[in-house]
Amino acid sequence: MLKKWIVLPVLVLLPAMCLSQRLEPFASTTKSVDGYSGKRIYPQVCSYFECVESSDNSFVSKSNGKEVYSLYFYIPDTLTELAARALSPVPELVSPDKGMIATESFYNCSGNLKAGFDIAISLLRSSASTFKSDSLEWSLIAENDNSSEMQHESDACLRVLAKASTAPLLPGIYRIDIRSAKPSLRGNFLLQIGSFPGVRRLQLYAHLENIPH
Repeated sequence: MLKKWIVLPVLVLLPAMCLSQRLEPFASTTKSVDGYSGKRIYPQVCSYFECVESSDNSFVSKSNGKEVYSLYFYIPDTLTELAARALSPVPELVSPDKGMIATESFYNCSGNLKAGFDIAISLLRSSASTFKSDSLEWSLIAENDNSSEMQHESDACLRVLAKASTAPLLPGIYRIDIRSAKPSLRGNFLLQIGSFPGVRRLQLYAHLENIPH
């Protein structure tokens, strides 16, 4: 009888532990035009895995005394919704799959892969059409830290909807900034970007000059 009392709690806890290390599909919180009330999964999701171990990382710069990890991307068509979520550390049962992006730093991470940080993200857009970084002006669209949507509230999630009362999500150059609550940014993270309509093969770049145009 004693064995049952020992084993049963373990069997109950294991599914919960496994679920906490998995990742739910990235989905919108808005209803579709036909009134469907279920979650609408973004048709194309760009997944990006990274591990930052030092300030020598080419994606990292400094702003207002804090390290910032910046990624640039280009949206070719007008969107009705654009969303991004970031998790740190990467859940144990989540790893890069076919079609996902994983940096060399992520694969070569010599530190503890469980090491994460209190992650925050910002989404910005440039009004210019040029790809020269010294001539761009950036407008903040949205930012988030400690999202109640996420399983772990230290993770971040933001969504931007193009409504009649706001500016549409026009084609152009966008930037994602990733920060830590601390001045230095150390640890691994997963960034995902989704949209309606979906953007096929969305690519993320460390430098504007690398974006094909």
